[in-house]
Amino acid sequence: MRLRGSIFLWFVVALAGISAFGALMLVVHQPGFTQQDFAITQQFHRDEGGWYETILLILGEFGRSILVFIMLELVVWLWLQRHPRELAALLLVVGGGFAVNYIARHVLAAPRIPLHAPFVLLRDTGFPSGHAMMATILYGLLLWAAFPRIAREQRAVAVLGTAGLVLLVGFTRLYFGEHYLSDVLGGFALGIGWLAGGIIALSWLGIRWPTSPHLT
Repeated sequence: MRLRGSIFLWFVVALAGISAFGALMLVVHQPGFTQQDFAITQQFHRDEGGWYETILLILGEFGRSILVFIMLELVVWLWLQRHPRELAALLLVVGGGFAVNYIARHVLAAPRIPLHAPFVLLRDTGFPSGHAMMATILYGLLLWAAFPRIAREQRAVAVLGTAGLVLLVGFTRLYFGEHYLSDVLGGFALGIGWLAGGIIALSWLGIRWPTSPHLT
């Protein structure tokens, strides 16, 4: 019964994420929405060169190079520990998420105004944000895998810390003018939907990562 309840909860989360992404997909390239999206995003965008930008640059890499490094480390560890089912699951969930993001960005691409050059129109492939989506998937998956091993009094901190990291990755995309707000929100929404779907599949198959340096 507990497994069924958990799967039902994740099904609701998956449906909410996909629905939110679908709603954004329908309006993201409509002129009126794009103008508001551009105006709101400009409020986040800065180019001041302050010392804190170094910190934001590093945080942004948790959605790209650092994320790839963590992923590769997990792949090698699972391979050396001879956990083929867990390795396959990791590759399918995270690798599949990357493929879905790549396809979505190219299928949904349409002319948009880049924040760095507001008088230029180009064919942008920024929706949904890859940084936001992949950070949601990988760190969310690691949190789910580690959750049963986290002491009850530390679980809230783990959840808030993971959510905070993912949100900061998304914020860096806005701050540096790499994405519209809708791109980042779309990345979060599709990432949550894909992650929840992956967790449903893993739960049915009884797959959960064993203890590792990243999952304790």
